[in-house]
Amino acid sequence: MHNWRSQIIFLAAILLLPFAVVIIVAIWPFLPILGWALLGLAITWCTCLAIYGVALAYHKLVLMGIRRQREYFSRRYIVAGNVVVFHQEDNPRNLSAEHLQLPAPITLEEPDQDNYSPDDLGILAMVSKGKSQTEAAKAYNTNQPYVSRLVRRWKDQHNMV
Repeated sequence: MHNWRSQIIFLAAILLLPFAVVIIVAIWPFLPILGWALLGLAITWCTCLAIYGVALAYHKLVLMGIRRQREYFSRRYIVAGNVVVFHQEDNPRNLSAEHLQLPAPITLEEPDQDNYSPDDLGILAMVSKGKSQTEAAKAYNTNQPYVSRLVRRWKDQHNMV
């Protein structure tokens, strides 16, 4: 049964032998060029293989670092359902509970706006008499932005434009 396959292969080899001889005779003058081409191909292949080896080694090292970091953090974070706990050496912290806690409402206490110091009242009196804010600031030894804020606050309190 295998005999007919062997005969077909033997017949194909006999029929293709003249073509092989023609190809070898045709290539014979170009053998040095083909040798250099094969040498260049081998050098290119070795260079690419070396670059691939270096890249593969670098990739493996980076993956090892990532795995080490993940193991370090996975030992410190415990996840069970919807609860996440951060394990510290002295005490564990429940991060889920901290996340759910709302911060205390912030209340800003504004100073009593009706209380003015005597200097403030003097500055307001000077400005109301027509003196400039700069002159009032120099007279009471303060700066002009403070006088401007003081006048603006007075006008806001008394609904003046």
